[in-house]
Amino acid sequence: MVAFTDILEFTSRFEKTDDLQDLQDCFTKIITPLGFDKHTCLSYVDMNNPPGNAIMLFRFPKEWVRRYKREKYFEDDIVLKTIYREARPCLWRKIGRLDRRNRKIFSEAQEFGIKNGLTIPVILPGYYPTTINIAGEHRDVDPAVFPALHLLAIHYHNAVIRIGGDRFRPPAPWRRRSRRRPDSDRRS
Repeated sequence: MVAFTDILEFTSRFEKTDDLQDLQDCFTKIITPLGFDKHTCLSYVDMNNPPGNAIMLFRFPKEWVRRYKREKYFEDDIVLKTIYREARPCLWRKIGRLDRRNRKIFSEAQEFGIKNGLTIPVILPGYYPTTINIAGEHRDVDPAVFPALHLLAIHYHNAVIRIGGDRFRPPAPWRRRSRRRPDSDRRS
């Protein structure tokens, strides 16, 4: 079980770092005792040709990431597509029937210790839709850790955005435009 004080401690650390590597290390440190040792923070874009302002942070095995990109699994991965179906976290083990392509993705991922996971979709105005994917080998993870992981993932994403600054801001039409009131509505 995760104590609320642990969550506060780690979210405080997220706010103190100005380095993405340090942030990823910190996130790895908190999720590992919870049964997960891998994670990504990814803008939902073409991973083989991502825009320069896309978030592409990987803490998955490099060979798996290369295969995932080479096979263009991101185009069909049901886990990533949860971003358009739900606003809540997606527990991988609760995903229903998988088509052939997704069975292949899940099967091959297991070769790299990616057997259980959680995907947290993040939709933030002015940014590409993003997923935080937390994974590991253990299938017998205490369900009580998932709400804590959700909370931590949101704080992690906020820190990524803060550290990245304008580096991760897409051009219009993704950016929210300020709305000017008509002259008749303005105060003198």
